[in-house]
This record gives sequence, C-alpha cells and structure tokens, in this order.
Amino acid sequence: MGRILSDRNLSKIWVGFLLVLAAILIVVYYIDSTPPPGSTRISARDGMVQVYVPAGPFLMGLKKETAAADCLRYERECDAINFAGAEPEHNITL
Repeated sequence: MGRILSDRNLSKIWVGFLLVLAAILIVVYYIDSTPPPGSTRISARDGMVQVYVPAGPFLMGLKKETAAADCLRYERECDAINFAGAEPEHNITL
C-alpha cells in the first residue's frame, strides 16, 4: 500500500487551499473597497466629479412645488421650463 499523503496528494491539497484563500481575499477586497454612499471621486478621464450611489431604490426628480425654488437656487432669473424635465419625483432602482 502506498502512503495516503503522497507528494502528489499534498500538491493537490496545497493548490486547493491556495485557490480557496485567493477567493476569500478577493471577496474581502471587494467588500472593503465599496465606498460609502454619497462619497465622491474625480474621474481621471475628464475631471468630472462622480458620486457613488449604491444599488437599490432611490428617489429621483423634483416635486412640482419645489422645482421653481430649486431653479432659483442656481439662477437669478430662472425659467422653470429648464427644470420641467426633472418632474415628477419618482422611484428609480439600480
């Protein structure tokens, strides 16, 4: 009878162990690398600010009654038609 733990079997065990360890490290990396909601970064390509929005539902758009106030926040003389495309407030799911 041969040895139960031959060199060949030990090699297979080590390869399996290393594969499992690599998978665990990848999962931990991605869990730890998820930024908190609302955090920002600057795009290296075009310099624009990007805001992290986590997967799931959120509200997008403006309520009709606040659209004019939001418009005036950015322009002294606001044409509400510029904000009409942002109405109504609605649910979005990523």
